[in-house]
Amino acid sequence: MRKVHWLDQQLYIVDDVETEVCQECGERYYHATTLDAIDRMLQAGRQVIKQELQVHVVAMPA
Repeated sequence: MRKVHWLDQQLYIVDDVETEVCQECGERYYHATTLDAIDRMLQAGRQVIKQELQVHVVAMPA
């Protein structure tokens, strides 16, 4: 599954992230150990950059 992940004010999109499934409601979620592993990978600089995207940040009008 694709995970949008923020670390140190930097946005990453991480592909092929393992998800868990709640046995009660069926909702998919990321286990804390998976999120920690993503942080460690990014901090170690071991990520393989597949693509860079330009993203626009916009605010909804008040």
